[in-house]
Amino acid sequence: MLSFLMDERQKSLQEETRTFVKGVDKQLILDMDAERITYPAGYMRELAEANLLGLRFPREYGGRGYGWSEEVVALEEIGYLGTSLACLYSLPSIVGEAINIFGSQQQKEDYLKATLQGKKFTAEALTEPRGGSDFFGATTTATKTQGGYVLNGQKRFIVGPKGPTILWFMPEQMKTPSPIRASAPFWWTGDPVWKLNTSMV
Repeated sequence: MLSFLMDERQKSLQEETRTFVKGVDKQLILDMDAERITYPAGYMRELAEANLLGLRFPREYGGRGYGWSEEVVALEEIGYLGTSLACLYSLPSIVGEAINIFGSQQQKEDYLKATLQGKKFTAEALTEPRGGSDFFGATTTATKTQGGYVLNGQKRFIVGPKGPTILWFMPEQMKTPSPIRASAPFWWTGDPVWKLNTSMV
């Protein structure tokens, strides 16, 4: 963001984030490129310790109560580390938004706060073979069953760590007695139990 468009708080945040970025060991990026590291948990914990994750979220959950402009200022600086690390930086904000808006008070305490503290990690399942990363082009469905939902569809390029995580899964349609044609987020907080159909049409 051009400096003449920023206020003093944004300029201070830009400098703070820039200092963090300069402290990231370039070997991390080389190791990720060589696939020696598949998920940089240490990097995410360092962001949390620096209080740079989820800047828009309320202070009570570990955010700073800032706006979108501040988040963009920080993301622009993080972007100097490359697309992968910038994408991972934005995940707690993307997944956290669903929890912050739709989650219960307990879920915010258990998941949003833990994410911003670097104790839990987030992942996203949006991209599909035919619709790419278009929210409204998704064809995966969620059908309510006794005790939960059955998610049916295909996802590609699931971003985030393997194993226990907070996974944000975006189906296109809720299959209920009165189908809701809208995207609805689901999240898991551990190793999901998957029944995979690997056949291709």
